[in-house]
Amino acid sequence: MKRQRGMSLVVVMITLTIMLLGVVGIFRSSNDTLSIVGNLGFKQSATSGADLGVEGARAWLMITSQKTPALLTAVYPPAAYFEVGDGSFDPTTYVWDAPGNSVQAAPDLVTGNTVSYVIHRMCKSTGTVEASGQLCVLANPPNAGGSYQVSGLTAGVGITKAPFYRITTRVQGPRKTLSYVQVMVY
Repeated sequence: MKRQRGMSLVVVMITLTIMLLGVVGIFRSSNDTLSIVGNLGFKQSATSGADLGVEGARAWLMITSQKTPALLTAVYPPAAYFEVGDGSFDPTTYVWDAPGNSVQAAPDLVTGNTVSYVIHRMCKSTGTVEASGQLCVLANPPNAGGSYQVSGLTAGVGITKAPFYRITTRVQGPRKTLSYVQVMVY
């Protein structure tokens, strides 16, 4: 009878160790994938949650333009409304939590998102759209350009003198999710 040396035991142990390392690698990889997919879901939820802010700002603009249009010619902090919209506004560096800088829409209790918005009228200076020297981006400009000076303009067919408004919405969600959405309305 030949004496066994235990070589098959060593081969089986090495094979089991390799298989165990493979299973651990697959498990870690699947956890990372699930984490990435979960984070993408939170990001998508935050972006779609911006609709709450856009609709809140749009509703305020519609009501104000019909009932108290004079509010739209100057800064109005309770609505986070600014009558001048310039290109220097950066939502990533803006101080959203300062009083009068933004309005918080109703929180979305299902997703845990917090939605805030700011409204800018797309004009270069304060006052009415018809003010002398005013420069606004209007909904139906007479010369098909985006901006033009409206002083001395007489209303005619197709000229609404309705300025564009930029609504910027910030959504903060779970897992430090942060999304910004900008919409132009008139």
